Amino acid sequence: MNRNLKAFHSIEFNWTDIGERPWDEGGFLLDLPRKWDLSFAIKFNRSLVGYIIGSQETEKRAKVNKIVVDKPYRYKGFGRKLMQKFERQCVTCGVCEVELKALIENMSANRFYGGLGYELIGCVEGADRKIRNAYIKRLI
Repeated sequence: MNRNLKAFHSIEFNWTDIGERPWDEGGFLLDLPRKWDLSFAIKFNRSLVGYIIGSQETEKRAKVNKIVVDKPYRYKGFGRKLMQKFERQCVTCGVCEVELKALIENMSANRFYGGLGYELIGCVEGADRKIRNAYIKRLI
């Protein structure tokens, strides 16, 4: 488990360059509803290149808590594959909507979510006082 956490942390610190705060071990291991059913990693050449951590917010709504793809592997379809797998699993679990947030200044993430069919529904201020775009997508 520690070796796996180290791999996740190495990718995590590349994600923080956009202004997000890194998760510690407790963040990764935090128990969230259906987290282990709605979270996935993706490898390339046997190396971890990305992951998505999801959870179920309500009976019919899931949430993307975090999606990260290591810098050298961005814009190569890995994020799209993670999102598609997550959405398919949501449908299998009976979830019909997904919500997620992205920092307003993270233009590539905002374009990415729009390209996947997520609808911008507003802006929210996080506990860290940073403003994020809020998105939602109906799956079924």
